[in-house]
Amino acid sequence: MNEFKLRAEDGSWPRFGDYAVVEQKRHFSSNEMYYHKVVATLESNSWVDVPVQSPATESLHDTSERIAIVICCGVDESKTYRVRVADLHKVEVASRPGEAMSGWIKCSDRLPVCGYVLTYRPSAPSGNKIATLNYDSHQERFGGQYLVTHWQPLPSPPTE
Repeated sequence: MNEFKLRAEDGSWPRFGDYAVVEQKRHFSSNEMYYHKVVATLESNSWVDVPVQSPATESLHDTSERIAIVICCGVDESKTYRVRVADLHKVEVASRPGEAMSGWIKCSDRLPVCGYVLTYRPSAPSGNKIATLNYDSHQERFGGQYLVTHWQPLPSPPTE
């Protein structure tokens, strides 16, 4: 039987509006990490197991745990699913004053968790200096042949 208990916001992570990364299952290639936005938290014995397979299917478990209801950013923002908080990777957004101003983060200061980000490659040909590339945290490198010096999270897609 599916059980759940709503949680009042107690100030602990994650809260409504926080971002997290969730591992997604890929067949015949390495799994990928996708950005998600938290819309609610609760206690439940029903959640999607990680790595998430397509379609995301909730399973019943023997115990209740802390769950986040999330939206997968940039993929299908009309659907939510439940993920254990223990399976989320916290994403910090504009945690430093310089980042909040320009959005660009020096690779020497910090690297992304993983997944696709906007990158700046000063040695690339004109017109190709800014590119969307995948950061592989297991290999600790960006895709592509040019040196990446700065990066920033992808912007939210348009709503209209």
